[in-house]
Amino acid sequence: MRRTIWRGALALLAAIGLGVFLLATTAQPHLTRVVVVTHLVAAGDPVTGTDLGWLTITGQAPSGVLTATPAPGELAQAPLYPGETLTASLLARTYAGLPRGRVRVVVPVSAAQSALAQVGSRVDVMASLHQSNGPTLIETAATRVPVVGVYNATGGAVVTSGTGAAAPGLVALAVTPTQLGNLMPLLTAASGSGTAYWLVFDPQAVVSAPIQAPASGTSVPSTPSAPAAAASGSTTGTSAPSSH
Repeated sequence: MRRTIWRGALALLAAIGLGVFLLATTAQPHLTRVVVVTHLVAAGDPVTGTDLGWLTITGQAPSGVLTATPAPGELAQAPLYPGETLTASLLARTYAGLPRGRVRVVVPVSAAQSALAQVGSRVDVMASLHQSNGPTLIETAATRVPVVGVYNATGGAVVTSGTGAAAPGLVALAVTPTQLGNLMPLLTAASGSGTAYWLVFDPQAVVSAPIQAPASGTSVPSTPSAPAAAASGSTTGTSAPSSH
């Protein structure tokens, strides 16, 4: 009888020891929340909290994958598609990409001349040519030109959230070689004569183009000396991060 009790006690102790060993050697899986895209964002458009959600994965986040909401003013450097994880390389404070067949030109502008352009919008470049012996001519130097950079007068990036207006001193345009040929004489003449030019938001911009116009914007009142410029405007589900 006593031997049976000892055997039972030893068996119980062995079972407890095995349980403790299994608990000590079987670690709970490490879970990480990463940022995932929930809405399509076009290249050059601002990335906001409404475009993003969270995905919980097992283990550490892969290199470059964001585990925190991006700071305000970040722009998509390529189209962002729902379901893909967001990496740091897909975001920047200015849009660096250029559509195929275009070159980058930076033009100086005043607040009125700029139409308060934002990265991702498309503009027409209108010119006012003052002739010494004749009427003033208004010409269109380029149409549907993507804006790929907005800077202050000293070259610092001007970034808005997509709903606020910026008053840049320099605007970078992605133009075709033909458009560049039309613009260079205009820019040269504007620096030392009565010639002037304005950027005007293009309401006919094709929304399926590589760079889309922002969903909302601002308008600039017209003045007697300048055309009006109107703006067009791994198992858990996702949820939107806190808005930034």
